[in-house]
Amino acid sequence: MHQGAILCLPVIRQSSVIGVMYLENRLSSSAFTEAKTRMTELLVAQAAISIENSRLVREMKDAQEQIRKSLREKEVLLKEIHHRVKNNLQVIHSMLNLQLPYIKDKQALAVFKDCQTRIYSIALIHEKLYQSESLARVDLAAYFRSLTGNVFLSYGVDEREVKSEIVVEDIHLPINSLIPCALIVNELVSNAIKHAFPPDRPRQVPGKILVALQRGSGGSLVLTVKDNGVGLPEGFDIRRKASLGLRLVHVLARQLNGSLSISSTNGSEFRLEFESRDDGRS
Repeated sequence: MHQGAILCLPVIRQSSVIGVMYLENRLSSSAFTEAKTRMTELLVAQAAISIENSRLVREMKDAQEQIRKSLREKEVLLKEIHHRVKNNLQVIHSMLNLQLPYIKDKQALAVFKDCQTRIYSIALIHEKLYQSESLARVDLAAYFRSLTGNVFLSYGVDEREVKSEIVVEDIHLPINSLIPCALIVNELVSNAIKHAFPPDRPRQVPGKILVALQRGSGGSLVLTVKDNGVGLPEGFDIRRKASLGLRLVHVLARQLNGSLSISSTNGSEFRLEFESRDDGRS
């Protein structure tokens, strides 16, 4: 009667025994030769590695799902923050609006309106971020159209006499660049409405205000606000003789580390060239 053979090999994972491989051959006592035993040990080691890899893949998937869940929660929270900031700014805007009928001084009234448009321009950013699918991207063409439209409405501009044109390339600005750009556009469009088209200006050519954001040379971005109005006074210096709004433009341009150039040929043109850390180019 032949005695069988038994081979027991431990399954080891990270220095711990997680199981035993049990093999039995009842026909031959010499079934497990040294070569076959080494081959079986190799197969058992490979099985242990496969078990470990399977565990790691499962844990990785669980971790990725936790990360996705955490990111979704943070995105919802950030959107809620943008929504609340927008609401708070709109409350301030409405409070100023309620105060307007009680202001009799024209200069004070103009200051109030300027403040309102500045508040609205920032509130609109938070609204667009709240509505956007991605918190990192705002549709700048739509944003500048809304912003310019609000400025026109605020100053009672008849769009049959003065039209706006928005030219924006596929560019996405980080919020630390977007807010200064928005305030610059707000100030320059407001300034054009107030000064570029006086009542005694010839009306043969309709007024036009262009807002453009395009890529310049070397990866820079160029923000342009141009009108076809009466132009700027001779010797105009934005740092000395400008209004508060235009001085604010100068400060914001410095905040962006940008180069601001001004020309007054066939109207006025403000051209700001600056670098953006992330223009979202697709």
